[in-house]
Amino acid sequence: MHNKYLLKVWIFSFLLLQIHVAFRLYECLYVSKSSLNGRMHIFGYLIGLSFYLAVPWTIVVDTFLWRESEEALATGYGTNEKRSFYFYDICTYLASLCVFVYASHQQKKAHKILAELRAEQNCQRDIKRLYKIPFGGWFEQLSCPHYLFEIIIYLQLILVTGPKLNCVLLVMFVFLNLTVTATKTHRWYQAKFKEYPPERKAVIPYIL
Repeated sequence: MHNKYLLKVWIFSFLLLQIHVAFRLYECLYVSKSSLNGRMHIFGYLIGLSFYLAVPWTIVVDTFLWRESEEALATGYGTNEKRSFYFYDICTYLASLCVFVYASHQQKKAHKILAELRAEQNCQRDIKRLYKIPFGGWFEQLSCPHYLFEIIIYLQLILVTGPKLNCVLLVMFVFLNLTVTATKTHRWYQAKFKEYPPERKAVIPYIL
């Protein structure tokens, strides 16, 4: 019974993750517009590749190597208690799915805005007009809303798997990596454009 439950957790989490990776691949191939002079450092490329290879195994380890504690048994999460998982699980899965769909949709909108802006930039010959401030959607509040929704997409994994160590470390890595990158991007915008909206934050509304 419990093994079947863990298998369902893994399948659901893994499915959402693969959908997200497929979306990102599609956007990289058909939506995102790279700068004409843009280059990626080989170290960054290897880090990204290693990350996407490691994430599925993180879910596997956290799902199947987790053992119930006495506290879990006492609260009804153990294998020996005949409780009804179904209502709780359905609510958890639906909540996770809603978060995933909303975050994915908003991230897609942000990437589309940036892609359209990049397409305009690549047509400009005047270097002073090469870069522009993105507007629309969550860009009205944040410099990097696509990073916020990337964090949320990984955060919803914890909603399904529970606060397991490896998933928590995974989300922490994503959070720290993207908040640092977003902060640098935000400061670049502020330095580049004197008219940059002062009310915008980097990645977390009203906070950061």
